[in-house]
Amino acid sequence: EIVTRLGEFATIDYVTVSGHADRIATQLFNVRLSRARAQTVKAYLVANGADASKVGVLAFGETLPVKSCHEERDREQLVECLAPNRRAVIVVKGRLK
Repeated sequence: EIVTRLGEFATIDYVTVSGHADRIATQLFNVRLSRARAQTVKAYLVANGADASKVGVLAFGETLPVKSCHEERDREQLVECLAPNRRAVIVVKGRLK
């Protein structure tokens, strides 16, 4: 869907891909994981026509969760509950056609 949406822009000033992770692993691991997640999305965008020089990557690790879950859940339930926190967010700045 994002590749189609990029085609709606006459000009693109920049694209920012922010990677995020849940809180299950260590902070360092989560930052690395979120960076890898964002870089994978960047590679996908570039492979589908985005200008690599206009695509930036940010890694937030576990610092900006969109969902909180209680510790009393078993591990499987906790992993499932925290799934929305494992994401990449894409922001595009430009002028639409």
